[in-house]
This record gives sequence, C-alpha cells and structure tokens, in this order.
Amino acid sequence: CWSTPGLAASVSRSWSGSGSVCPAGGEKARENAIRNAGGELLLTPAESYVNAFPEFIKNYLTENPDTSYINHVMGDISGRGRGINGAAIDAFKPFVHEVVEAGIKPDVVICPLGNGTTTLPMVTGFKSMFRKTKVVGFESVAAGFAHRRYYPGKYEEVFEINPDVFSRHDLPGSSPSHTTFDMPALEAAIPQLDGVGLVTSDYMDRLFNETVGFKPSDKSHWVVKWDDFHHEAISEFGRTGRAGFAVAVTLARKEKMLGKHFLVPVFDAAWHYDS
Repeated sequence: CWSTPGLAASVSRSWSGSGSVCPAGGEKARENAIRNAGGELLLTPAESYVNAFPEFIKNYLTENPDTSYINHVMGDISGRGRGINGAAIDAFKPFVHEVVEAGIKPDVVICPLGNGTTTLPMVTGFKSMFRKTKVVGFESVAAGFAHRRYYPGKYEEVFEINPDVFSRHDLPGSSPSHTTFDMPALEAAIPQLDGVGLVTSDYMDRLFNETVGFKPSDKSHWVVKWDDFHHEAISEFGRTGRAGFAVAVTLARKEKMLGKHFLVPVFDAAWHYDS
C-alpha cells in the first residue's frame, strides 16, 4: 500500500491491488506518481485538507466492508484504538540505529514534524543514545501545531492570529494547523523536543500578508525562509528536506554553534513536487 501524503492512510483491496487517499488541490506530481505505479487514487475535498479523512474512511468502509487500510497515526495498523501506533513507531527505530552504526554522533537533530510517528522514535532514540544530543523540530508557520503546544500563547502573541485560519500550507505531509483526530505520537514527542522552529516561503509570505497584512519574518527573526536556501548538494531534495537544512544553518549561525554536528533527516525528494 502507498503511504498517503498528509493523511497517513492507504486504502487496500485484496481484489484490486492498492490505492491511496489524498486531499485534492495538492501536488499533481505526487498524484501522478501514485497512478503511474498502478495505484488507484481517491481525493478528498481540498478545503478540508487532512480533516476530511475520518469521515471519508467511515463512509468508505461502510460501502466497501472488505477494504483494509493502513493508519500509522493512532491505534493499531488498522486504526483500531486512539493510542500510539506501536507498529509504526517500531518501524522507524532502525533509522536511529543505522545512524549510530555509521559512527555519526549528532549534536543537534533537525526533525520535520508531521503526525509524530517519525518524530517520537527519533527524539526518544537519539536522546537515549546520546545524553547531550538536542532534537529540534520544525513545521510550517501556517501550521504551528507543535509550536503552540511547546510555547503556549507565544504564537498568538507574536503573529496576532490563530493558524487554524489556514487550511493548508506548502509542506505536504508535515503537521497541519489543526486536526479533528488525535495525533498521540506527536503529542508524546513535543515535550521531549529542545525547541520548535517555524518555516516560511514566498508562497506562505504572500498568504500570510493577504490574511493579516504582514509577513511572518516581520514579527519574528526566528522564522526561517526555506526557499531562499540553495545549495547544489541538496538539489534533489524536496521542500521539507530543504527546509531542514535551512533551519540547521540558521540555528547554527544564530547560536554560534561552530564545529557542532547537525543531522538533518530528509524524507522527500524534488520529484514529489510540481516545481
């Protein structure tokens, strides 16, 4: 089954192969990749973004009772229960061990934030392996999901807005501004982080300016603009990867962390996007 960008759910039918469910209005490159691999693509309403999935899957399973789906956000792998999905967490743990076995001892891990199923095993794994390693998360300034929990009240104070007004942003698969479903792994990971950064882009600056009359960087010098960061070595990386490196460089400069080792996990590639 395909891992679903943003929704973290895949529809699988034993009689017709596999399919994926994604919010409409996203990157056509991702949609085409799913179709080109032979998967069936089902789109939920664009305006609801990830929050369309709970209602979609309930209706879909009623009409297609023989369907199974992967849910790595909560419960077991079939979405039963509301707790942390242990199978999804265990599946990512080898990443931490591979880093250690490669002889890499990071001082700082820059972690993209999504639904928590990669964040939680990274933050617990690296902190158990290396006592002094810091794990810093980042997400779109139009999300601020983890940021608002890590720094209560700070987002609204600085930006004079609740990001729930933004239905989506330009880093698919990372944390949304709000959800109608629980994200227990992310909630468990947030208190263990050593900070949460916010990233913006030309697109987000325009959206922010149209909504509140200013750009995020006008209010905070800690907002990192990822699409201003260019380097030949990361040309094949997607937006989230580029954002991670932009956060790492910005943090290193602001904190004068000369000689420190930064680890930036990259989960997406440039071909996932239309441009």
